[in-house]
Amino acid sequence: MKPKRRPIIHLYLGRHQTTASGLWVYAKTILRIMLGYLESLKREGHKVPLLQVSYGGGEEFHTELTSLFSNFHVDIELYPLPLSLKSRRLSMFMDTFRSFPGVDLIHGTSNFVPFIMRARRVLTLHDVLQAFSPAPGGGLYVVMRRIYYRFMLWLQVKSVHSIITDHDMGRLQLEEYLGVAKKVRVVYPPLDKAYLEAPLPKESNRPKTFLAFATKDPRKNIDNLLFAFAALPLKREWKLKIVSNSDEMTTHLRELTASLLIDQSVSFIKNVPQWEMPLLYESVWALLFPSLGEGFGYPIYEALSQGVPVLCAKGIAIGPLRKFIEPMLIECDSLTGKGLVEGLLRIGKLELNLNERTLAAEAVRMALNEDLMALELLKVYRKAAPELFESRIIGGVN
Repeated sequence: MKPKRRPIIHLYLGRHQTTASGLWVYAKTILRIMLGYLESLKREGHKVPLLQVSYGGGEEFHTELTSLFSNFHVDIELYPLPLSLKSRRLSMFMDTFRSFPGVDLIHGTSNFVPFIMRARRVLTLHDVLQAFSPAPGGGLYVVMRRIYYRFMLWLQVKSVHSIITDHDMGRLQLEEYLGVAKKVRVVYPPLDKAYLEAPLPKESNRPKTFLAFATKDPRKNIDNLLFAFAALPLKREWKLKIVSNSDEMTTHLRELTASLLIDQSVSFIKNVPQWEMPLLYESVWALLFPSLGEGFGYPIYEALSQGVPVLCAKGIAIGPLRKFIEPMLIECDSLTGKGLVEGLLRIGKLELNLNERTLAAEAVRMALNEDLMALELLKVYRKAAPELFESRIIGGVN
């Protein structure tokens, strides 16, 4: 009688440019939960599948992964993926045709998953806004990028068995644009432990200093935020810190702030370690998050978990938390300069007591923790590959 082969689970973590990105944080969280699940199986005496992990990125990614692996005692095969013609997008396209023989379940954690394999396939789609961007206009590069992402989405969503999205809006977008709502399960990602373990907010007289994050993605809407900030009557008294990890973007924003005569009110920060972020939030009055559309929008909940109010576009925040965070949330029409100016004035005049800050921080920390995500992931995996997930234990949680 032929012996039954060992099952194989494969996590395709995707290709990343920086270890500070939300996508990489999410990918590591999925990996950590899976490692915890496999270790739980081993501890309970069950048969443990082999775990394969593939990723694309520099040496810093390999260092983070090997450091994470050292905390667990399960069998792992690591597959660093080469870069094709020095192009990350071309490499992601090539990855969708990649095959890993013998795999029973594969989960693509970062918007892409190899789809020609016979394995059961789970795909996390953080948003579809790269393909259907709410940002108006754009040159040839933006149009071609949009076409690329639409083709990649079409190529994948029809063939996968389950789709995970991390926002209620994501399910609606997938139904509207791709008609695949029946495959979709909303699973909220957890916050990093740095936010969950930070001290709860304290009463303090914080200066009117605001925080924002900048990337080259037009939908992040940073240019329009600066135009609105320049139009404020109190701009000389208020300060704005911008976290930007792109030298090209920082140069552009410095030139823009100088032309708007607000360069003395705006400063730039680069490469803030995750463990320092709670301290950064603690130092500001509010987070300005003018994005026109998001998958999950980590900064919103990072700020709220530290008792920091947030200005954001309408509909960005997730529904189940609204009753706890509404005093801390100022929503505006971020498509228009007038809407952003009105939102800035409202959040600048916001008066919150310590109790409101603490309630919001506690609600976010309770809703966005790793144990809850582990339970929701197990439901998705059981549906996709029930024979691999018979145990009731995942990540140490029953």
